[in-house]
Amino acid sequence: MTERQQPGKKQPNADPLLRYLGHAAFHLTTPGRVRLVIDPFQNPRGRRNWFRKKFPALKLHIIAVTHDHFDHNAAHALGGISTVLKTRARVKVKDLEVKLVPERHSRALHRHPDGDGTDMPNHLVVVESHGVRLCHVGDNRHDIAPEAIEAVGRVDVLTVPVDDSQHLLTYEEVDRMIEALNPRVVVPMHYFQEGLTTEASTLEGIDGWLASLGPDIHVRHIGSPEITLASDTLPEPGGCPGRHEVWVMQAALAGARQTI
Repeated sequence: MTERQQPGKKQPNADPLLRYLGHAAFHLTTPGRVRLVIDPFQNPRGRRNWFRKKFPALKLHIIAVTHDHFDHNAAHALGGISTVLKTRARVKVKDLEVKLVPERHSRALHRHPDGDGTDMPNHLVVVESHGVRLCHVGDNRHDIAPEAIEAVGRVDVLTVPVDDSQHLLTYEEVDRMIEALNPRVVVPMHYFQEGLTTEASTLEGIDGWLASLGPDIHVRHIGSPEITLASDTLPEPGGCPGRHEVWVMQAALAGARQTI
C-alpha cells in the first residue's frame, strides 16, 4: 500500500528533526540544537564522479562515518571543530547519544565480477534522542552478527542501502537485514537520485524494490527531505518482523537549490 503525503509539523524544535541530504547522508537536529551528520560524501579522486554537487560545509557537533569509502567518509571536507566518530565509540552531547557498533561491509562480488569483494570494517551508527532510536547501517553486510544486533538494541528508524541494480544487497538480503533489526520505519538510501547522482555510479532507483514489497508493507512518500521523529510520527510497534512502514524521503541536495 502506497501513500503520498507530507506529515504535519509540530512546534519548531519540539522533536528531533531528521533531514535526508542524499545518497547515504543524513542530518539530525535535536531539540537541544545538537547537530549530527552521518556519512557525508565526496567524489573519488582521479575516477569518474558519482555526485553532481559538492557536499556543503555545515556547522556540526558530531560527524559519524560508517566506513572509509569516498561516498561515506568526507568528514575532513566539512571543516569546523566537530567530533568525528569513525571507530567503536560512544558519545553524548546534551540530548543526543551516538554509538558506533563494529560490523563488516557488504561483499558484493557475486553481483560485480570486476569488483574486489570488499569485506572491510563497517560500523552501525546508533543515534538516540528523546526516546527515538535510529540505526544507520552504512554499507553493512546483511547477515549481521548476533552480538552486533544485541549491541544495537531497539530500532525505531532504520536506514538501509537499496537500489534496483542491487549494488550492495539483493532485495532478499535487504529483507533479512530488516527482519533482523525489526524497526518501526525503514528509510531507503544509497540509490540513484536525479540531480545528485551520476550515471557513472551505476546505481539505479528504487521503484523495482518498492514494487517487490508485500501488500502489508505501508509505503509513505514523504514529499519532503525532512521529518520530525516522535511518537506521533512513528507507526505503532508491530511486535514482529514485517510490521514496519517504508518512508521514501526526498534528497535535499538533489534539488536545484541547496537549502540546508
